[in-house]
Amino acid sequence: MKKLTNLLIFLFSLVAVFGNAQCPTNIGFEQTTPGSYIGAANAYAVANWTLSGNYANSASAAYNCANLGTPYNLGANEFAIVTTPLTYNSNGGGCSFILGNSPLGGTRVAKLNDNTFNYARNKIATTFNVTAANTLFQFAFAGYYENPGHLCCDQPGLYLRVLNACSGNTVASCSSMSLAANCGSVANVSFTTCGTLGVMSNWQVKAIDLTPYIGGCVTIEAWTADCNFGGHYGTTFFDAQCGGQLIGQGLGGIPGNPIPGPVSYCSGSGVATIAAPLGYSSYQWYGPNGIISTPSGTTSVLTVTAPIPGQTYTVQLISQGGCQLIAVNTLNTSTVSIAGIGSSPTCPGGASGTATVQGNGSGAGYTYTWTNSTGSVVGTQSVAVGLPTGTYSVTIAGLGGAMCGSATTTVAIGTATPATQNLYKPFCNGQAYLNTIGGSNFQWYNNTTAIAAPLGTAANYTVTSPFNGAVYNLTYINTQNCLSNVSFTLITSAPGSMSAASSSVCLGLSNGTGTINLIPAAGAPPGVISFAVQNTSLAPAYTSTSGITSSTQYTFNGLAAGQ
Repeated sequence: MKKLTNLLIFLFSLVAVFGNAQCPTNIGFEQTTPGSYIGAANAYAVANWTLSGNYANSASAAYNCANLGTPYNLGANEFAIVTTPLTYNSNGGGCSFILGNSPLGGTRVAKLNDNTFNYARNKIATTFNVTAANTLFQFAFAGYYENPGHLCCDQPGLYLRVLNACSGNTVASCSSMSLAANCGSVANVSFTTCGTLGVMSNWQVKAIDLTPYIGGCVTIEAWTADCNFGGHYGTTFFDAQCGGQLIGQGLGGIPGNPIPGPVSYCSGSGVATIAAPLGYSSYQWYGPNGIISTPSGTTSVLTVTAPIPGQTYTVQLISQGGCQLIAVNTLNTSTVSIAGIGSSPTCPGGASGTATVQGNGSGAGYTYTWTNSTGSVVGTQSVAVGLPTGTYSVTIAGLGGAMCGSATTTVAIGTATPATQNLYKPFCNGQAYLNTIGGSNFQWYNNTTAIAAPLGTAANYTVTSPFNGAVYNLTYINTQNCLSNVSFTLITSAPGSMSAASSSVCLGLSNGTGTINLIPAAGAPPGVISFAVQNTSLAPAYTSTSGITSSTQYTFNGLAAGQ
């Protein structure tokens, strides 16, 4: 293959180690207590990250595409460390989704900006030395972005860049990214319409190649901003990890047992898999016979049938920013080992914990056996779910037979600290509808005063005399049998509107049609709309009803002249 200049050759075998010493501690926020960190006094409260923020509006000439990311004041105005999984609810627009744990491992992530439009922008930055052992910087992001549609540099999203901190903070080439909806130049980034006003992204993993800066130091900045010129906001959840080549989903390694290399190939399996680093824009594999065609040759993981030890496979990687590198992988037989283990706690009194294991060494796959302290089998997949507090053992074995071997380890499931989910609830026309999804043992409170049964113990509650800023609280047992708390803060909003239009009717016939268009008020309960059209003065009387629907438009026909 023709030699590609300015590309670094990586020998991946047995070099990937989580938590490389050259990477800053707390790069993934796991050592920071969840909570809000705002103001100059908290600018350095998140270890090895610097927090800054500002506000912008159309009157400030400094905020434009040419000056994206500046200026900032020390200290954030909207920033928090949050615990996953969590439920995100937009402030209006009807978007709600569950954000799971970051694919980079752990249960704590950064939250940049909230779900209120106030011209806020917030930035986090970390600085570290670059060596041959930590040239791969991975980050994961998710979030909700209301009403995207402006220029790519002036709409809510995640923006990230690398500064060459050792040479005057010059912006590093091919290492700046604009990960916002409607940015057509960003490859492999997808957003999903959520609600009526915006788009959301669940976790996506991206990577930056830092090889041009080996021997120096870099500052990596990530920020999210509300729209500069009015109208919509964005919220980003962010996680990061660096060091070597990170395998699979980035689960934490077992102490004292470094993550093996990317080649999984045990004797007798007849299949080898080679995993390239996640998060690059494109992949192209080359084998002993040259380029490997699509689709298998352009994925992050290559499967090789009938592998021959000693053969070499090469992958060309293109980062999101356009940087290139080449990785060379030599097939060597391996035995099954555990590459990573992870867990999430259960809620108090329930069984909602999860445990995850990732194997290495078998290209043909694995069998999984999870057992509890009494020896009972509680799972047979890589992820065991519905676990109460306790210690669990997992054994994995290769599908290539006894020659592949097996590996066993344990993981503990703890109990999460009960948390209150705080929600803003818009209302109009003298009623506020407070809704839940599943559960039992409901108890509603007007602030701290319990509401009597039966209204106060129903699954949903309607506030008949709401006022702006009123707080209603709920305790209940969720579907995982856990005690949960929700706090609703009421916010006044404009009422909805409705319009109707109809066609002309031929003389003596009933061939008219009509259409009703409804714009629900913010905070109206979704999916419980109904339409009814009537004229009782006609003979026979005319009636057309929709039944319960989620549609905001209703078309009816068979109309005679009349009202």
